[in-house]
Amino acid sequence: MTGYLAAATRGFDAAYPKLAVAKLLSDSAVALYPKTLSLCIPEMTASDSPFAQLAPSAWFRDGADVGDVLKVARVNDPTDLTIRSPLLVEQGKADTTVIPTLTDEMVQALRGRGTKVSYKTYKNVGHADIVSNHAADDATAWIATRFK
Repeated sequence: MTGYLAAATRGFDAAYPKLAVAKLLSDSAVALYPKTLSLCIPEMTASDSPFAQLAPSAWFRDGADVGDVLKVARVNDPTDLTIRSPLLVEQGKADTTVIPTLTDEMVQALRGRGTKVSYKTYKNVGHADIVSNHAADDATAWIATRFK
């Protein structure tokens, strides 16, 4: 999970530089942080990744005030967003990275707030395969209808 936390930290750092997220990191995390610019999620989350050797609880230094980071995380949680434009969500039912039941709940919550969601699921499809092997044609067709 630390690889995901590292990627989120890098994203918050890029989108919200005033947070100064890097100043909140532990010494071990500071050593790994530059790798977030050159590694992809599969490399950062692999069991042999250096990120896997650091517990998520050790990512931030002891006593770091992460309150503002948590606020930014909440603001960016798609479950709580109100999205006014149509949205396509594609989910592999065999995905172990983005858990299908959580996506189901997110889609239901978005629809409950009036978002027009097209939700496609793909049986026996995992996280790494969905776009390249299964959903690309559906996504391309969906996008094409947006420009008609």
